[in-house]
Amino acid sequence: MEFVRSIELSVRAQQVVEKGGYMPKTEEFPFERARSITEKEVTTARKAIEKKLGVKRTPRGRRPKGDAKFRPISIRLHPKILEWAKKEAKRLGTGYQTVINSILLKRAMQS
Repeated sequence: MEFVRSIELSVRAQQVVEKGGYMPKTEEFPFERARSITEKEVTTARKAIEKKLGVKRTPRGRRPKGDAKFRPISIRLHPKILEWAKKEAKRLGTGYQTVINSILLKRAMQS
C-alpha cells in the first residue's frame, strides 16, 4: 500500500478513497498532475509481488542477444511438424520456434 499512497491525488479523490469508495471517473481524474512511476517504485512493486506469490517473475520482452545471435529466415514446414512443435512448446512453456531450433541444433551437433 505504500506504493499506492505515494501517488498524489486530488482533494476529491482523497475524500473518495478515505471513505472507502472507488477512484474518480476518468473525466474527473487529474491526468495533468499525474506522474510517471520511478524505476525504484517498479522494482519495489515487483519484489512485493514476488514475495507475496512466492515465485520470481520472468522477465518480459525479447531476450538479450548473446554471442550466438539468431538470424531471421523463412522456412516451409509440413503442417504436422508445425502442429507437433506447437504442442511440445505449450507443454514445455516455451515458443514453438525455440523447440524447432533446439531439435535442429541437437541434430547438427551430433554430426
